[in-house]
Amino acid sequence: MLVSKIGPDSAYVSDESKVKGYADTLYIPENEAEVIEAVLGSKGPITISGMRTGMCGGSVPYGGNVISMERFDSFIGIGHDDRGFFVRVQPFVTVRQLNDLLRRKAYLDLPELTEGALELLRSEGKEYFYPVDPTELNGSLGGNIVSNASGPRTYRYGPTRNWVRRVRTVLPDGSVLDIKRGDLKAEGRVLRLPMKDGLKEIKLPSYTYNTSVKNTTGMFVEDDMDAVDLFVGSEGMFGILTEADLYIVESHPLISNIVFLPGDMDAYALSRDFPESGVVPEFLEFFDSGSLDLIRAVREEDPRYTDMPDIPKDAGSALFFDLPYDDALVDSYNRLKPVIERHGGSLEHSWCGHDLRDRQRFFSMRHSVPETIFRYVAKLQGTSSPGIHTLSLHDPPPSSCSSSRSSPL
Repeated sequence: MLVSKIGPDSAYVSDESKVKGYADTLYIPENEAEVIEAVLGSKGPITISGMRTGMCGGSVPYGGNVISMERFDSFIGIGHDDRGFFVRVQPFVTVRQLNDLLRRKAYLDLPELTEGALELLRSEGKEYFYPVDPTELNGSLGGNIVSNASGPRTYRYGPTRNWVRRVRTVLPDGSVLDIKRGDLKAEGRVLRLPMKDGLKEIKLPSYTYNTSVKNTTGMFVEDDMDAVDLFVGSEGMFGILTEADLYIVESHPLISNIVFLPGDMDAYALSRDFPESGVVPEFLEFFDSGSLDLIRAVREEDPRYTDMPDIPKDAGSALFFDLPYDDALVDSYNRLKPVIERHGGSLEHSWCGHDLRDRQRFFSMRHSVPETIFRYVAKLQGTSSPGIHTLSLHDPPPSSCSSSRSSPL
């Protein structure tokens, strides 16, 4: 295990928010035994560090020590249960790496976790993908899990929580908890976790966690909750994730669409009325007027930026959505047409693309917005506004890190 002092200019004291903290010692363990050693050897608070792609300051330490999980970057195996196939990963594997593995069918080379899983995969001959699509595809899956990351596929697939089968976690006393869904549940609002000195009773908060809207804020709680959900979205307060099982789903051809609208309120209203059409998109996200203006401004300096046509001059907002590219596509467009026109949009004057290159261009445009903001903020920090920071408060992209500064355990 690498152990070193952390200086004020270390990359380990900041993340994409550009907020800077401070810490004493950096631990970079190579295996779970060394994670336990680092936890037991640390004096004071611990901050867990991964890719540091988050914009909510989750990996920014304020004293104590940092444990970086950067060497936990392996795929462990493939399995199957009553729900379907799952992949076992270490926390530093990224969303992009997982989907690349699935696209190349390289999972066929992984060890088999359940008997017959590989034979079943080969016999089906289907393609699979991981459906959670956070803003930062290079964020770690461990960070996604501890922040319950979501994204524009949440409309159909829900957040990360829906796809976590199992977690393996090092607890604050150095014990290891390895549980899958159904193994351990709370009794009402009391959860008892097995630790070195016996069962540790945790009294869960009494508030009601709102699941009727897209919500990645705060620790999930409910009566008789599954213990897996204590760790999903808890930002590392209860332990350090070392392994996880994530379900995957069969993939299918898609067509990407960008509909331009007069203003922000039109995009809000269209997204609200989208269910009225009866069409369930695979992906739904909107660009506000500021985002479109940002892209326009950068394209004036570099016309090759985003590899897309010019945004229409009269466009004040846009809605980006994917639909299944199947026999129902024409019917889906016919259902959407009157709803889109009601809010000032037109399918005839929209962008669409179904081949891989076109869809990659669409998503490149989508990711160009936060990337441009990062560059702009970095420029201001170096010139007129050194104290400015990028900070996501409401629905953060997946923090690849989490903090356990004062674990309730």
